[in-house]
Amino acid sequence: MRRTFFPRWLGRSLAGALPARVVGTASLTLASTLVFSLVAVSSGVEAQLGVALRSYGANLVLLPRATALRFGHGALDLGPVEEERTLRATDLKALATAMPEGVDTLVPGLIASAQVRGQGIGAAGYPFDELKRLSPHWRVQPRWPRADDEAMVGSALAARLGLRAGETIAVTMGNRSARVVLAAEVETGGGEDDDLFLSLKLVQDLSGRPDAASLALVRARQGSRSAAAVAAALEAALPGVEARTFRQVAQAEEALLAKVKRLLWLVTLAVGAATAFTVAGTLGVLLLGRRQEIGLCLALGATARRVRLLLLAEAMVAGLAGGMAGCLCGILAAETITRSVFGVSAELAVAAPLLAVATGLVISLGAAAWPVHRALRVSPCDALRAP
Repeated sequence: MRRTFFPRWLGRSLAGALPARVVGTASLTLASTLVFSLVAVSSGVEAQLGVALRSYGANLVLLPRATALRFGHGALDLGPVEEERTLRATDLKALATAMPEGVDTLVPGLIASAQVRGQGIGAAGYPFDELKRLSPHWRVQPRWPRADDEAMVGSALAARLGLRAGETIAVTMGNRSARVVLAAEVETGGGEDDDLFLSLKLVQDLSGRPDAASLALVRARQGSRSAAAVAAALEAALPGVEARTFRQVAQAEEALLAKVKRLLWLVTLAVGAATAFTVAGTLGVLLLGRRQEIGLCLALGATARRVRLLLLAEAMVAGLAGGMAGCLCGILAAETITRSVFGVSAELAVAAPLLAVATGLVISLGAAAWPVHRALRVSPCDALRAP
């Protein structure tokens, strides 16, 4: 009888008051679905947001570490003077090939002064393919340069010198000069609009500094490592380099990631709390209608502990059902969210179904604890007395 009593009780209890139990299970399914979606989406949200934020360009810059020297004569102190240093482009390319953790793109550049149409301008040399990948938000018309004898001119410089895309100009640095074709006019929205962009090799040749680089623009991937941590790793990987963060860009990205995570967790906690209240209320109503049944079991000799286990088992079955249903709905929800927001398929983490089922169990058992405790406080005589 002991072996058959428990399944008979459980089956009979679950079959009774089916509409109310469906409401409670549906609430648990909603909470489990949200937890499943949260884990599935948040496991890849950092990487996907990093891809989306990549269009903002570099958030780190590598500069040669300069040594400050005191300059003066006798009692005359002229203050500190920093010696001019450059980086080796081959070292930067080797670092870019190794691609340290947290780094998406590393683009070496060489800055120099040049003469165009008799006026002094700033010339910036970069590998155009890598610069295009780093700065997709730049407005380049009609196209990016493709060869070393092509260039692009900033919109402000083009307006000042009357330059247009498609014409050929002479660029002079010291006693060396070269003719380049303006492949495009570029608008960056920053100080670069007053520069002439040349290939890195051409600027190295004209300035007489082969294998030299003034800086390297770095796109650090936000997420598990902060921009400051990536900067420290780059400094350790390449001695003589000082890594500086573009604070506004880096801090804005880190703040955005933190806010997205906080929003996801707050929504999950809110739905979980609402589900717990719904399940507790539903179970309280069901137990109120079963007072005589509970009182009869106690009067026939069942211990309060055994009745409590039987009632919590009902809640556990509802939690399991809601958790498993939440896994199925969570797969659809996570796929819908990632495709609509990021345009890619969801990468389902192993922890997602486990946490979804655990959520259903924890909420159902936690919500049932108080109603069951109150139901067992009533004496069998009061429970069996006719209402």
